[in-house]
Amino acid sequence: MILRAHADFPQAKIVLVIGNGINNIDASGEEKIREIAKYMHTAGVKLAFSSLKQPVREKLDSAGLQYLPGAENVFKSRDIAFQALQMRYAADLQADAYPI
Repeated sequence: MILRAHADFPQAKIVLVIGNGINNIDASGEEKIREIAKYMHTAGVKLAFSSLKQPVREKLDSAGLQYLPGAENVFKSRDIAFQALQMRYAADLQADAYPI
């Protein structure tokens, strides 16, 4: 889904994964996140997560994965993520909406 979102919106600067439906993550899931994060970084797109359940966050933390997107790109809720990302990219949104 992440790669599909990037393909559908190639101008996007960030992809937000709303993870409230993720109940567990195993070693293969951890490796897939590493691969996707590396791909997105190479493409110049940031990866962000929100709404991760506590056990999932703990597994990501213990695997060192919280640092892949950067701590500033991991949010407790979707709403907090939307607000923070909107503020972070507001200047870009305005520039895109009103080209000079």
